[in-house]
Amino acid sequence: MKLVASFDYDSKTDSLYIYRKNENVKFSINIQGDFIIDINGKRKAVGLEVLNASKNLLPKSFLKEIKKADIRTVIRDGFFGVKFRLMGVGPSVYNYNLSVPMKASAPKLL
Repeated sequence: MKLVASFDYDSKTDSLYIYRKNENVKFSINIQGDFIIDINGKRKAVGLEVLNASKNLLPKSFLKEIKKADIRTVIRDGFFGVKFRLMGVGPSVYNYNLSVPMKASAPKLL
């Protein structure tokens, strides 16, 4: 996975936002209160906000040192998800997957 997304980490609010530039957000999905996925008009994940990032992901010291990031849409076996990657100083690379089931009664995401 090539690391091409932009990102912002705010240590005061402990929030991390990973996003693709020049993408319009059509709607957002809130998952478990601390994860907000932004979806564009093509039904692709173009942003992810992580609240309480040091509690949910990594210590603040690492989050402050992120150098690269990426975000991808994953659809598989009735689940819609986001795969994201963070790269820090040196060889540190962290991969995460976040997914939610797509209900038969819910509007199709893709």
